[in-house]
Amino acid sequence: MSNAGASVVVTAQVTMMCGCPIDPTLPWVPTAFVVSAFVREKAGPFALENVHLDFQTRNTFANTQPFSLPRPGEYEVVVTAVQPAEGNMGIVSGTVAVPA
Repeated sequence: MSNAGASVVVTAQVTMMCGCPIDPTLPWVPTAFVVSAFVREKAGPFALENVHLDFQTRNTFANTQPFSLPRPGEYEVVVTAVQPAEGNMGIVSGTVAVPA
């Protein structure tokens, strides 16, 4: 991202803890997972965006509708992956800086 207003796509690599891949042709099918990204200003208490990440290719999920960040600053991106039927869940977060 080079500036505020830039289109943002969140991409996540998701696997089982054992390392087993997620793919429609394997026992761990992507439709069994709910993968989401929450984006908030680093200093802000509320999510600016809450987006569903769709399966793209083996182990890869991404949002299909890009969104924009409102202003320069630091943003936290939190990605969650849940397999409701099995009670499995993973979470990761990172920081993105949008220069002025």
